[in-house]
Amino acid sequence: MKAVSVVLLVCTLFVVGSLAVPVNREFQIERLATYAPADREFLGNNAEFVKFDVNSGNVFISNPGASRIDAVQITFPNNPSSRGSIDISSYGSLLTSIDISSNVIAASVVPANILNKGVVALFSTTNNNGFVSLGSINVGYYPNYVAFSPDGTKLVVANKGEPNADYTQDPIGTVSIITLVKKGTLLAFTEKNINDLESNFNTVTVDFSSYNNVQLDPYIRSFSDVSPTLPNNAEDLAPTSVAITPDSAIAWVILQENNAAAQIDLRTNKILSLKGFTFLDYSLPALSAGFDASDLDGKFNNETNTTSGAAKLRNYVSTWGLPEPSQAVAFSTGLGQYVITANEGTQRSFTTYQELALVNSLNLDPAVFNTTKTQDDSRMGRLSVSTLNADSDGDDLVDTLYVPGTRSFSIFRASDGSKVYDSTSDFEQYFKDNDQERYNLANYESESFDWASISKGPQPCGVAVGIIDQRAYAFVTLNSIGGFFMYDVASPSAPYLIGYFDNRDVTFNTTLNATNFDLAGDLGAKGISFIPANNSPNRIPLVVVANQVSGTTSIWQLHRRDQSSVYVFSAPSSSAPVSISVSVLVMALLAALMVLF
Repeated sequence: MKAVSVVLLVCTLFVVGSLAVPVNREFQIERLATYAPADREFLGNNAEFVKFDVNSGNVFISNPGASRIDAVQITFPNNPSSRGSIDISSYGSLLTSIDISSNVIAASVVPANILNKGVVALFSTTNNNGFVSLGSINVGYYPNYVAFSPDGTKLVVANKGEPNADYTQDPIGTVSIITLVKKGTLLAFTEKNINDLESNFNTVTVDFSSYNNVQLDPYIRSFSDVSPTLPNNAEDLAPTSVAITPDSAIAWVILQENNAAAQIDLRTNKILSLKGFTFLDYSLPALSAGFDASDLDGKFNNETNTTSGAAKLRNYVSTWGLPEPSQAVAFSTGLGQYVITANEGTQRSFTTYQELALVNSLNLDPAVFNTTKTQDDSRMGRLSVSTLNADSDGDDLVDTLYVPGTRSFSIFRASDGSKVYDSTSDFEQYFKDNDQERYNLANYESESFDWASISKGPQPCGVAVGIIDQRAYAFVTLNSIGGFFMYDVASPSAPYLIGYFDNRDVTFNTTLNATNFDLAGDLGAKGISFIPANNSPNRIPLVVVANQVSGTTSIWQLHRRDQSSVYVFSAPSSSAPVSISVSVLVMALLAALMVLF
């Protein structure tokens, strides 16, 4: 495989120029179709998460904006069609996530009063004159994410415990573990269980009260000292998403706002560890090429109406990236079990407390920063940073800049949480080198080149992992720019990029609004699911992406390229690939070898 990789890389160098981020084009990925509900709205949050049910051939799309789950038939993936929807409004006011196992959809639903506990609502995936409700199970405050264990025996819910608007009440954050097995037998969700789900399915609530009087990992972000309520750790810690290992033994519970993950043993329902995600040091070029902190640092020289200079990735002194992953997924290779995270970044925002501030509004410590240069708008002045712990020595001067999100994905060993890989600046570097039209676009505006640089950049958000020919591949969505990256992660400590793919029309340069947004294609990619060939309706691996801003869901098909040729897309949106013959590859390789030797 190494020899093939060299050939592919040489080919890429000859065709598209020297790349800082090597691209291995071993797959041809094409969009088959895009589904859009008739009543979708611009910025309406009409497509957030997407899950596939192999038995019905439907994909189910969470549609919080319309308080429902949309069912879409993809028996013919190039012609998706509506199969109806599931109204969740009787269970609460906000649908936060969905998952599927054994013909059952589980949906986490938050009540209108977030200081009340929420539920997990259950439905059949089969539409026989309507999707059958299988009842609901009471869980914790603000259930934010639900996940079935791979073996179908557990249902795990991350209950965020969201504070009220003025941050005066902060419910406890918990994890609900619902056991679907009784006396060794997997219980079925049937009509007879509906009236008494609580007794049929045992629910255990795991909280963080044991950490109340404990010094937390220094990488964990604690708001206990800044909240008006001065909450204890159990109240402050906020579970937001869940990844369960392939052996169904360990749940990785992500606490995004706290920049942490809890490992919970699903055999004992006990917390094994609570650790913070290490910060990314932006002062060290050896660790990262830096990041783009400004939307006013110039454009690329080959753009129309250019200014002098170009968008820049820089390193900055005393500046740290906070991973704060939004989603995670566990997977296994021959090397063991791993967890991959999409490091989106987040913030706490209430009427009485705003975590973020612009760098140009801060009282910077002149002993640490060149304040004039740092606060210049073409550098870091317009960048949003966290004020939490920004003054480390209590002298009322900011000496540390914390940037929400590292604009990357990370891979960890599932067993001990040790990090084996981080993509650091790869995403921004890729667009700078290969796809400048999309560089740090905002998801809600067409002419928005570089806008997202001052807030989360490309904004990696959703993640999925699929197995193709016994190799693991990761798919990471970008909520700001849109689309998704595909990486080979069969060697988790050394992933390599397959490519980037998007259905956003960057040539549409009219201000987006409610009447024209459908012309721009997919906007705000979030949830993503991989469908392996053996479960795929057309027996070809599929990737399905839910796009939050446009309300669209796109279906992509993955083909391995012909062994006699290598294809290189001139741009992710190009309609036809370019074929390079084997003889050209051989000549390119010989030329490269001559340079080397």
